[in-house]
This record gives sequence, C-alpha cells and structure tokens, in this order.
Amino acid sequence: MAGTADLFDARVNTWAPVEQVLSADLNAIQDGVLDVVRGATATVGADGNTQDRGDWLCDGIDDHVEIQAAIDWVDAQGGGSVLLTNGIFIIDDTIDLKQNVSLFGSGPGTIIRVDPTTASDFDMVAAATAEDNGVVAMLALDGNSGNHAKDHTGLHIVAANGWHVRDVWVRNISANAGETFGFGIRISGAGERNIVSGCSAYNVDLAGVIITTAEMNQVTNCQIRACGGAGAGTFRGGILTTSDMNIIKGNVVQDCDILGIGIGVIGGGGSPANNIASSNLIQRTSGGPGMYVSGVNSLIQGNSIYISAHEGIEANGADYSNIVGNMVNNSGVDGVALIDCDWLSFVGNTVIDAGQDLTNTHAGIFLNGGGVNEFVYGNKIRSTGATVTKYAIEDGGVGSSPVISGNDCRANSGTAEILNGSASMRTVPEFIPAAAQIAGAAGTQATVTISQDTPNLANRIA
Repeated sequence: MAGTADLFDARVNTWAPVEQVLSADLNAIQDGVLDVVRGATATVGADGNTQDRGDWLCDGIDDHVEIQAAIDWVDAQGGGSVLLTNGIFIIDDTIDLKQNVSLFGSGPGTIIRVDPTTASDFDMVAAATAEDNGVVAMLALDGNSGNHAKDHTGLHIVAANGWHVRDVWVRNISANAGETFGFGIRISGAGERNIVSGCSAYNVDLAGVIITTAEMNQVTNCQIRACGGAGAGTFRGGILTTSDMNIIKGNVVQDCDILGIGIGVIGGGGSPANNIASSNLIQRTSGGPGMYVSGVNSLIQGNSIYISAHEGIEANGADYSNIVGNMVNNSGVDGVALIDCDWLSFVGNTVIDAGQDLTNTHAGIFLNGGGVNEFVYGNKIRSTGATVTKYAIEDGGVGSSPVISGNDCRANSGTAEILNGSASMRTVPEFIPAAAQIAGAAGTQATVTISQDTPNLANRIA
C-alpha cells in the first residue's frame, strides 16, 4: 500500500482515488500525522473528473453548493468526513464546516478557488461557534486575488474548538480596509485547542496566520512567505497573535512585511500574555522587526532572525518576559530594541551586524523607554566590519536600574562598546581599557563596580 508522501508526489499531476488516499492516511493515525474521522463518508468530484464521479459531482460553477450538501449530509449522519478529489472547485460563498465533520482533499492538486467573477467578500472555509472537533487537510485554498476586486480569508475558525488544520496551502488572498478579510488562516472569537501544522501561506495581503481573542492554540511547522505586503491595516505580517497562551514553533517565515512573527502587533491589538515563540526561522522582513514582542510573560527562545529592515527583535512593553538563545543577524537599525520592559531577561543571545542603514547611530542591543530592572546577561554582540554598529549595548537612560553583565562585546565602531546613559545602570566589567570602552552619556568614563569575586558576571570587551 502506498504511503501518504508517495500519494502527495503523485497527486500534483495525476489523480489518485480518494479511497486510496483515505486508506493510506489510516496507516498514519498511529503517528498522529492525520486524524481520520470515523463515521459517514461522502465524496465530491471536481468538474471534469471522470474517474470518480463521487456522491456529488461539481460542474465548475458554484461548487460550494455541492461541497456544502456533502458536509450537511455527513453532519446529519452524526459526523464523519467529506473527501474531495483532485481538481479545481470554483466557489462564490463560504463552505461552512460542521461539528465532527472533517474536510479532506487529495493533496495540493485539490484546489478550492474563488470565482473570478465574484461580487462578494467572504471566508472561503469557516468553522463557526460550537462547530467543534474536526480536520481540514490536504487541500489548497486559492483566493484568486489577481482576477477580481473582492476580499477573502482562506480558512477562518470562529469561536470553535479542537480543529486540526494540516497540510493546507493558502495563496492569493486580498484584504479590505476594515481588516475583516485578508488573512490566510485565522483563529478568532475565543476558539481554543486548535492546531495549525504543516500549512503554507503565500501572497496574502494581511497576516499569513493570525490568532485573535483565542487561547491555547498552536501554529507549528508552517511555511509563510510574501504576506502582509498590501492593505493599510495593523494585522500584517507572517504569523501574529494578540491573545494569550498560544505557541508559535518551528515555522519558516520569509519575505513578509511589517512583522515576521508578532506576539502583539505594532500600534495596538491587545496585551497578550504567556505566549511562546520558539525555534522559528525568520528571513528578510521589510517595514518592521523580524520578531515583535509585547504583553507579559512571553518566552522567545531559539529563533533565528536574518536580514530585517528594522530591528531583528523589538520588545515593547514585554514585561516579565524571557528572550533567550536567539540569533539576530543583519538588522537595518538596532539589532535588538528593549523598550519600556519591566523585569525582562535578555540572556544568551547572539547579535551580529546591526546598523545596516549605515548611519552609525545604532546599537547591537538598545535599551530605551521606562523599563525597570531589565537584565541583559551573557549575550554576544559582534560587528564584522561590513556594517556600522556604533555601540554593542546602549542604555538610552530613560529606564531604571538595568543590569548589564556577562556580555561579550567586540569590534563595534563607536567610542564605547557599552554606552551608559543611565545613572542607575549596573554593570560588572572584567576590565576597563584605557579607551573608554564603557562610557557615560557625556562620553566620560562611567562609574562602575569592578568585582574579581564574580568573574561570571563580567562583561568581556575587546
């Protein structure tokens, strides 16, 4: 029997029987690859599919009607699955999911596409309030944005719980001014325990994946590219959450605008708490930081952030958060900006080649705003000489009692590696070279405490 991956390869150009797809996925249940729904099964054939006409056969016009009829029939049987064959399904209205009814395609060759003559804005596929517990998998959602002037969202889970969205490819989604539509995949309205995994979003006007007013959801192992580049809204970027207790892990986000990954959004969008963003790769973010963090008690760990037009990481009001073990390389302005963050820990990170705008005004790590007791420890800050990073660490002097210790600072171009703009900054340097490597706001030597009893807390300056 063919495995799931073999069927995926074949489906791009050749049709595979839905029954074969389902039987292959039954083997995958043990590995958690796909949740196959038990119960009634209905098959919907695409227009022109002569190999398997299915229980419903579409004609390429308002195909949402046939798909919806199949979903409603399975729902009436008490739940189960609707299987779509390879082919293109043209829709002009929302496909409404039902509780315990799952929607399976046959891989990337199953394409649900918005009618190019549409006159309506709508969610292409949606699970509404109390329509819980199902799977959407192995299909593509094409908003067809280049061929009409209306706005859509690929998949929207609205106040529904327990959905697993896996191997769904969303592309070509346009946005309206009010940001009602324009997202690749959206979870909103107090939905919980939903998982988005192995999905992709490409050419989406607002966020590729967004979680708003919804808790305890996961976005994992997704590929997000060229999202957030159009529209005038706040909720633009790769992957965003404005709510609490969500996990964003193991994703690749490339060529997105405004934000790569956002815990909160610039300019508003709630005060998210207890979120995790870990092991993500973010590349080539334009218009804003690669990673943005606001709210409280977030863990930002093990992310790699490359080539950001603005900061690699901006933490703004991210109180009691931990930013640990991240790599920030090649940022347009400051490598990292810690703004108005109380009791934030920035530990064990590496920052390389900040200041790519070449104005000689930026730092590897910049502390500013009214933050209290920020702790910056054990970080490595480097400039290779191809850029102009003025200071390794700069304290803007607005906050209170930051602790700057145990950092390794080298090869930056300014008059000091660490610029102390605050009378209350506490640092424990290993040594102070003659060339004022730790300087006060006026360019004079800062008053610091030197302790040979605590060498593990010493900043290394070379």
